[in-house]
Amino acid sequence: MSSSDPGLWLDLATSDATAARRLLTPPASLPQAAYLAQQAAEKAIKARLIALRIAFPRHGGRGHDLVALTNLVPVGDTARPLFEELSSITPWATAFRYPSDDPATEAHLTAEEIAAKLEQTETAIALVRGDLDRQQS
Repeated sequence: MSSSDPGLWLDLATSDATAARRLLTPPASLPQAAYLAQQAAEKAIKARLIALRIAFPRHGGRGHDLVALTNLVPVGDTARPLFEELSSITPWATAFRYPSDDPATEAHLTAEEIAAKLEQTETAIALVRGDLDRQQS
């Protein structure tokens, strides 16, 4: 897989979103669904950045920061408002992977909250894919 192909990043984003949706069906696994929702959003933003030939951090956890990634997307880009809305789920990348007593990462998410962010993510994926398809035709 080429890390420079935005279409492949969008395929992975779609796969993560699909898996997150499955994890929301009873008996739901909310922490894992939230993690995969964040991963789908992250990959959608990175696909957009790759398509725009904008470098982004890949190491040290900075590559999971949706706020920082969104800030790299040019103001005025049609996907940026969606990415800004998704930036709030940055903590989902790490908050549920390990036990923690840190109140900043303690979350009591509902399936409805995760589903709402997944819907925004799926909209962003479709927008980025549509723009990519138009550029390639």
